[in-house]
Amino acid sequence: MTSRSLYFKLLWEDLKRRSWAIALAVIAFFFALPINLALTMENAQADNFYRYNDYVSLDTMHWSSEAAKAARILELKTGIVLSGGEFGNGFLAFLMIVTAVVMGVSSFAYLHNRRKVDFYHSLPIRREMMYLVQYTGGVLIIAGIYLLNLIFYVGVSCTYGVPVGNVLGGLLAGWLLNLLYFLLLYGVTVAAVMLTGQLLVGLLAVGVLFFFLPVLVLVLESYCEIFFETMPVQWQWEEGWLMDTLKWISPFTAYLFALSWGMKELGNHIPALIVTFFAVLALGIFGMALYRLRPLESAGRAMAFRRTRTPIRFIMVWGYGIMGALFFWMIQSRPYWAVFGAVMGALISHCVIEVIYHFDFKKLFAHWPQMILAVALSIALFFSFRFDWWGYDSYLPAEEKVESASVSMDLDQNWLSGRKIETAPDGSQSVSWEDPDEYRMENMYITDLQPVLTLAQEGIRQEKAAREERFDQWKQSGSSPADERQNLVWSSFQVSYRLNNGRTVSRRYNFGMDENMMEAYSQLYEQPAYKEGLYSILGQSAENLAWASYEESGAVYGGMTDRKSLSQLLAAYQADLMDLTVETRQKENPVGRLMFADQEQKKFLDEHSVQAGRNAYSSDTYTPYDVCQGWPVYPSFDRTLSFLRDQDIAAGYGLNSEDVDSISVDFYWNEEKTLEELQAVNSRFETIDRMVFDDPEEIALLLSAFSEDEMYNYNGLCDVRGDFTLYVRTKKGDGVSGSLQMNRITPEIEELFVGTGLFEE
Repeated sequence: MTSRSLYFKLLWEDLKRRSWAIALAVIAFFFALPINLALTMENAQADNFYRYNDYVSLDTMHWSSEAAKAARILELKTGIVLSGGEFGNGFLAFLMIVTAVVMGVSSFAYLHNRRKVDFYHSLPIRREMMYLVQYTGGVLIIAGIYLLNLIFYVGVSCTYGVPVGNVLGGLLAGWLLNLLYFLLLYGVTVAAVMLTGQLLVGLLAVGVLFFFLPVLVLVLESYCEIFFETMPVQWQWEEGWLMDTLKWISPFTAYLFALSWGMKELGNHIPALIVTFFAVLALGIFGMALYRLRPLESAGRAMAFRRTRTPIRFIMVWGYGIMGALFFWMIQSRPYWAVFGAVMGALISHCVIEVIYHFDFKKLFAHWPQMILAVALSIALFFSFRFDWWGYDSYLPAEEKVESASVSMDLDQNWLSGRKIETAPDGSQSVSWEDPDEYRMENMYITDLQPVLTLAQEGIRQEKAAREERFDQWKQSGSSPADERQNLVWSSFQVSYRLNNGRTVSRRYNFGMDENMMEAYSQLYEQPAYKEGLYSILGQSAENLAWASYEESGAVYGGMTDRKSLSQLLAAYQADLMDLTVETRQKENPVGRLMFADQEQKKFLDEHSVQAGRNAYSSDTYTPYDVCQGWPVYPSFDRTLSFLRDQDIAAGYGLNSEDVDSISVDFYWNEEKTLEELQAVNSRFETIDRMVFDDPEEIALLLSAFSEDEMYNYNGLCDVRGDFTLYVRTKKGDGVSGSLQMNRITPEIEELFVGTGLFEE
């Protein structure tokens, strides 16, 4: 008998043995693919695709022709088909995970039964051939059933009018990718079965290989987040090597990360797919090696290989020890409770594992020295984070070791939002929001490092004090550093050092700035490298501009499209922004804002606006506020304001008291007072929680200190009175809201609010 005929004969026998698994898989995929698609299509047609059309009825949309409406319906149907069958579908992923475990366990479950092991290994068949049959049998079952139901799925889509060519590529790509990660999960499951001697222990081993290391990484990340005060936010999810390991240490997390890519970004992850492919091959070979080395007498024992017991037990006991320490620290935040948690976590896990290994309660402490070592290492790890033995929060590189730095401060950029127009493979466009820090990292190269290091050094000092204050559970009540610094200007400060050796190291601080820090901050803000790396408008080319608008006091002056005017306006604004200083920002808030649109943004707005026939409530309808970045215009921006005034735009004047009908202020009282009592003190009370100012002189007085909400949010240095809001109503019926600028509040303004307690000490 040839090897090929033997393989197929054994494979046929294996398939008959697993007919129950085949039947379950057929039912699961049949309901997950064709039946699910039919039900989804019926529901979509019943509500006229309302949910799939961004909750906008097709009947309320304006169509240039019936053909356009039919094309939109076909587009929605195609999207439904692809979302249910391509790579990234959550239900299909769940099926692949479950079937990988079921097939992996059922393929080699006979290894856990001594009689079956004796029978199979008494056959005149090489172990390699036996392994190949069992291993490939589980794969072929799922691959074949998945493909068969995918054919039915395409058939159902055709009955609803979706051409095969519209979906075939995406569905086949989904089939291949889901199978790739099925093989990864399947290979790990087979390895877990090989390493164990009992079915229940094998299933527990699958759970450990799938979930234990990812949970351990998340626990270590929690240690960093809790104890490292200066850890940047991006480090947790994007740049940190610790979180990045989640993609590689478990087949489960590798699959989850791959699902998050979606089909649109698949091309960016080809290296990861290649690594996954070779990991699948390696797991298959590793499984065969275990199968060949596996002792016949291991069936019925907890672990098939004695040498694997110690490292697995030690890693798990140590892991549960640090989990226990973190759990009790989060409850009580006291070191002795963390020590208790480490001891309990390690002790309980050690005893449970020993019972599983030996099935004998007398063996609970058979390896107690290992348990003591695991407890000691767990406690040591906890204290290394608690007292920062790593020196993470105190890191400050020497100036000569830094090539350049990039810096972000909330004071300067919390209003920035990177907007980018993206084009999908089907040609549709949308606006994506990007982290401004991405632009900063690509464009900011500060070489004058003294202000940066000064701010970082003070940040280290303040974070150390805050750390001790937060962790010191025996601190006596009374004043704290926070009480003494309550009047300082607070901001977060993230710095990324580009070191001479090629590394990039980032730290994030939250601090209050005194006079010395404000001086360093002023020096930093006035550096061209800082502003050019922070404000993208400074790198904007006039040749690419297509449109601009100006907004002030609720009025929008838009539609500037003349190329020469755009170039002059851009040059004026860039010069004013470069000249802006911290001292100026401390004295005044923006009075208006500019918006610029380049050629691509202007074209996008022309095609996706209400004026272009789009439904105002549709998610694919956009306004300039959705697409363009707003840029603040300060009263001191003489070049910009002068140019705008030359264009007959009333820029820089703010609200005119002659155009205002009234100003109202709402309050939230902590004590009950009648309206009569309030009006006896101040006649401006209209109700017990509202004051109205309609006297022209009083309106003019309030407007002299008024700062519009939309504008002062662009500046974090010039404080406003934020505990109440002024609502300005114009004679045209329009209105804007805002607050009183602190440095412009006069005794005359305070007198207007007598009886409110707002300005009483």
